[in-house]
Amino acid sequence: YRSDYIYSYEYGNGIVDEDDSWTGIVGILQNFQADVTAEGISMTDSRLSVVDYISPIWSERKHPFMRATKIFKTSWKSFINPFEYILWFATIGIILVLSMGYFVIHILLFRQTCGKQETGLLFLFNQYFFRVFRSFLNQVETHETPSYSTRILKLSTYWISVTILVSYSASLCSFLTLRNPVIPFSSFEELLHDGTYKLGILRYSSLLTYFQDAKDPVLEEIYTKIIAPYNRSLPTSSLEGLQRACSDPKYAHMHSLEEVVKYVRILKCQIMLAPHARIKTLKSMATVKRSPYLPLFKRTLYKIQESGIIQKLHLKTVAELSEVEAPRGNMDIKSVMPIFNILLLGMSLSIFFLIVEIIFYR
Repeated sequence: YRSDYIYSYEYGNGIVDEDDSWTGIVGILQNFQADVTAEGISMTDSRLSVVDYISPIWSERKHPFMRATKIFKTSWKSFINPFEYILWFATIGIILVLSMGYFVIHILLFRQTCGKQETGLLFLFNQYFFRVFRSFLNQVETHETPSYSTRILKLSTYWISVTILVSYSASLCSFLTLRNPVIPFSSFEELLHDGTYKLGILRYSSLLTYFQDAKDPVLEEIYTKIIAPYNRSLPTSSLEGLQRACSDPKYAHMHSLEEVVKYVRILKCQIMLAPHARIKTLKSMATVKRSPYLPLFKRTLYKIQESGIIQKLHLKTVAELSEVEAPRGNMDIKSVMPIFNILLLGMSLSIFFLIVEIIFYR
């Protein structure tokens, strides 16, 4: 027994021509040049008229892939998200409780040593509040602490503030560095509404027939406006389509999420996908119509599935896919603009209250 392999020089598994003849791998089976495919093809109703499928082997998710943008999402929430709201409220509560502790200790000790309190209570509490707040910002404390109760409270303040500050700093660095790029479109509806992108599909792929025969009005309009005008210039290979996406910022190429990892490391750019623009297809091996080997292939495939070999191969593919790094960008001024806005706001409020205080005391 010996296996002969026939190579299809037309990339893609095959589509039907105007004379009802098929191209690609399906065309080879239609002309009885081979008995069975050595790779999985998408299971479509149109192909079922010329080939027989052995059995569904795995499902495939196909998304539009485009060149990753260098524009990243900037939000005020980036500086709040490192902590949950409950933890923020707990931190504010700790600052108030510690401030009140300093305030009470000062009042009790001052009455026993000096008698009457000369400064206002509100001013005194305000001093201790900013003293505790300064400790949470890791600022140096220069005031003397003669009592042991104050020293114990100050030690507790430093321990809590350092823990919270380190936790917040680590989480904030993660939120600022691992940012999500802005996606030009995330669904087929947004792609159609954008109107500036071209959508590439393999010239001999079943996806072309999928869009042509789509009953969904959005997919039908996408084919009419975005795919059909460029039908003759569609890429003939996956690598060609992804390279076009790298060279043209307004081009997206439909490709399998499970197989794009093969090309990521050889492309000259980083790519990203539209997460909600997805077409799911079933993949199977195919034989010539009414092949005498079909029952044997079905039984053999069942044994392979039952033994877990296919599942193991699938997990290996997913593990390799997870190693592909997401696009990263350098820190820019837009990412930290909220900090400068807070600084400008603080300076403006300080000047405003300074003017109010000057007018009031006059």
